[in-house]
Amino acid sequence: MGITIGELVTDPILRTSIQAGQEGSGRSINWAHACELAAPWEWLGQGDLLMTNGFAVPVDRDEQAAFVERLDAAGLSGIAIGQDLHAPPVHQAMLETADRLGFPILYTAYDVPFAALSRAVVVANRREDEKQLQRMVRVYDRVRVAAIDGHDTGALIGHLADEIDSDLHVVTPEGTGIFAASPPLEAPLRTALGAELSHRQKAPPAVLRLTTGGHTALVVPVPSGRDALLIAEPRGAAAPSLGLLQHVATIVALEVEKLTAEREQQRRLGSELLTQILDAKIDGSVAAEQLRRHGVQPQDLCVAALERDTPPERSDLHVRLAERAVPHVLLRRGETLLVLFNSDPPLVDALVDEAGPDVFLGLSDPVAGPARVPDAAREAQWALRAARSDGSRVGRYGENREPFLPRTIGEAGMVVERILGPLLAYDRDHNAELVHSLDVFLRANRSWQRAVEGLYVHKQTLVYRMKRVEELTGRRLDDTGDVAELWLALQALKLIGWPEPVVAAARSRGA
Repeated sequence: MGITIGELVTDPILRTSIQAGQEGSGRSINWAHACELAAPWEWLGQGDLLMTNGFAVPVDRDEQAAFVERLDAAGLSGIAIGQDLHAPPVHQAMLETADRLGFPILYTAYDVPFAALSRAVVVANRREDEKQLQRMVRVYDRVRVAAIDGHDTGALIGHLADEIDSDLHVVTPEGTGIFAASPPLEAPLRTALGAELSHRQKAPPAVLRLTTGGHTALVVPVPSGRDALLIAEPRGAAAPSLGLLQHVATIVALEVEKLTAEREQQRRLGSELLTQILDAKIDGSVAAEQLRRHGVQPQDLCVAALERDTPPERSDLHVRLAERAVPHVLLRRGETLLVLFNSDPPLVDALVDEAGPDVFLGLSDPVAGPARVPDAAREAQWALRAARSDGSRVGRYGENREPFLPRTIGEAGMVVERILGPLLAYDRDHNAELVHSLDVFLRANRSWQRAVEGLYVHKQTLVYRMKRVEELTGRRLDDTGDVAELWLALQALKLIGWPEPVVAAARSRGA
């Protein structure tokens, strides 16, 4: 136990007296710290003595009373105000509140430096500091033992919780647990966390205190690349010191970084696996076994295709899906993100929720086995295009409400064969680029200049190609109806799979 308020004020050299809250003179002081911030309880911990020249003290009568209540709720041992400095007049309401709570308000003489109070606390608490150091040593020894014995993260956090006699939660700012083994955050505490963070534009302070059901939980930031918070719910009356809790947060940060690296490796392996499945470069039984290793059951698969108008600089969808316990593999191709997962409705709902409100999403029909995944990917992209065309956020294969587009891949195939079949055959037999040239020409709104710049060809070459298009399709490029048919057929072709020779030609020219 450290030096008490009563013991501190008996030192004549410190010239400090109790002005209110006399009943709290037995409060122990762990540390004395000067702070002039408006919310000092966000930076000081259990048993700390706040020292202020008065800048931190509110002017308003009711705010002064609330100020004392917040300091007391945070577990501070008291407040020492420098006399004749910058403090506003102390209202009677502030003194009465301190008396009611037994929260000491001290006055320190003008010519006594706060460093003298700090030094007195340090000297008196040296033995207590040694005990605190021993606890920190035990905390880090837990890490050493865990590393040697190969304990998982859940076991390590459990040991740390026992060491500081508090239930620990490692969560995102939204309250979602980061580690699967971490105990879930109960609804009242999660609500209190959301309410506290909702009005803050900056990162959380050194410590937040959430009070629910008469109990107070301490929240400290986890210093990792992933936004994370450590929440400690004391099991007894005494809360862990802020310093000790920050040491635990540092240990947790290492575990968060370790988990982030593991998830990134899983993402890369999953992307490689999905590429092999889509390109039919892996045996079905091998693919099924590897999907099981990712937690995805191969007999009931679904593909989702996601796009947003402005691609994010960094996507963490795989992290958020992992935190929601949604087994998956994903792959980005161009501007489209493909996600392969099981088609259970709760998993689908979780994916739609985590994708975000600014994302268009298409869902395939369920398929059985990896061999059907390429078809499911085309279905998902078809549903995505349909969702974009009718302005809905989520589209499901076969539910296209756009009257001018085919509803299914089968219908799209018939449209492509009827309208573009001759061009596809010509390109295949002559290694030509009529389909690609037509697509660029129409995307350029039939501007010869912009089209030749996109194709890197002479204008006469493009004129010749468009004449061949008209000859082979029987449609004219100066007829609005014919142009509309060609345009819609090109969109259907992109959805069901652009022929490889045309893809290669387009990519080689940077299209």
